[in-house]
Amino acid sequence: MAQEISLLKLSSTMARHATQAHGATADNLARVDVPGAKRRELIAFQDALKASSGGREVAPELTREPIKLDAEMLSMAEARGRHEAAMSVWKSTLGMLRLAIRGPQ
Repeated sequence: MAQEISLLKLSSTMARHATQAHGATADNLARVDVPGAKRRELIAFQDALKASSGGREVAPELTREPIKLDAEMLSMAEARGRHEAAMSVWKSTLGMLRLAIRGPQ
């Protein structure tokens, strides 16, 4: 049972990370026409997971890279895919927990 609960926590953390990455990308897209604007980027999920387990807040960081529309659109699609995957794991795990609680019928 503890394994499923940690899987719920992991998928929840992954969904939050994808949401933050999506927000950073949306911010970048809003500033794409600003001359000299640099992109904000969220650290990789593995690094964010380590940081959050240590109690540190994870926030997008400014990079030296200029904002490019095509790269931001790709980043947004990747964040959406990660969020959908996390939610799929979340729903499946909850379904298994419900089945375990109710028992076979």
